[in-house]
Amino acid sequence: MMSYALRHRVQVAVYNEPLLEFGALFNSATVEDDIAGRISLVLEQAVSGNWEAVPRVTPLSEIDVQRNAEVLQRLGLAAPPGALTDGLAEVQ
Repeated sequence: MMSYALRHRVQVAVYNEPLLEFGALFNSATVEDDIAGRISLVLEQAVSGNWEAVPRVTPLSEIDVQRNAEVLQRLGLAAPPGALTDGLAEVQ
């Protein structure tokens, strides 16, 4: 699907949920609580002076995925049973 979209210059994935109404299939975004939690952990280490415990990169663990049901239906796509539904997902 991504190859088809690239060849036809159609944006399938967007960075902002309101852009779904312009025909994108899905968007994914960070989760504010996840970001705040990671910042809190880094600040705790910094305040205690444990700079060696502060990672150079702090990965996030959650993502918010929203799908455009209208586009899914138009393309004849349906989520298989047990598939991820819209909303939060744990990053593996």
